[in-house]
Amino acid sequence: MNYSDDVIQFIKMAKDQEGIKFPDFNTHLNYLEFMMDESKNLSLHYSCNIQSQFIPSPLLQKKMKLIGVTYENIKGEMIAVKKEPEYAEVCCAWIPVKAYYLFYHLILVLEYLISCDTSFLQKGHHQSRKIMKSYLANKELIFNNVIFNEVYHVKEVLNWKIPVGENIKSTSANKELRKKQILKKLIIYKKEEFKRSKNIIKLTGTNLKEFHDKVVSLFEFFYFYRVKVNYRDLEFMKEGLTPRQYQKFYLSYIQLAWNFYKAMRDCINQLSMIRFGKNIL
Repeated sequence: MNYSDDVIQFIKMAKDQEGIKFPDFNTHLNYLEFMMDESKNLSLHYSCNIQSQFIPSPLLQKKMKLIGVTYENIKGEMIAVKKEPEYAEVCCAWIPVKAYYLFYHLILVLEYLISCDTSFLQKGHHQSRKIMKSYLANKELIFNNVIFNEVYHVKEVLNWKIPVGENIKSTSANKELRKKQILKKLIIYKKEEFKRSKNIIKLTGTNLKEFHDKVVSLFEFFYFYRVKVNYRDLEFMKEGLTPRQYQKFYLSYIQLAWNFYKAMRDCINQLSMIRFGKNIL
């Protein structure tokens, strides 16, 4: 189901007319709207030749049910938020988590269809993202917008220079700089997660080198915003934001999620038609 025109109209209606009163909020909203705009009409294509068929695993049916339940839950919540802007304040705290898990299960199904390996349906968060970034880096999976195919080493991104104040610009923002801003922000979250996994406070020596050698992609936006909610909450959602501002953030996040959902759904159905002779989403 396509909600694009309807949701975008609500986002425009919720446009904040108060200027940059909440710079942290506006920064994250700018990032979100950039991702939303860049993923408009997004599509995903698997470039390698696939011809063989196989019998679907019973685990696939369970995974598809999870995807369906999550999708319907988000859809119902979105309808409620459109009717009642005040409800958005409650929903904003959970939409990064819900959107990510929808995305995560889609990734597992996609990787399963490519690999024909049932174990891919049970991959964890780290391993599934690693495999996906490998597909993107090797141009096996290709988005029609190149910025979502790009994979960078952490050390390269850390060396980028961003002009002061660029993050709070909206209509006048440079697209290349906005992309770099988001990647640098994702690396901040990635660094925090890395330190937690190593149980360390500061990056030095071999840990620092290991972190610098890791890679990051805009494709990981959903994952790291989910991590942010889990460990730090959405601290940029400050007291004083209006219901319309909460609504705008929520609907922008929803639209971004729908854009990626549709791209991955279509790719999954193309592969499942080859593998099983039918669409599964």
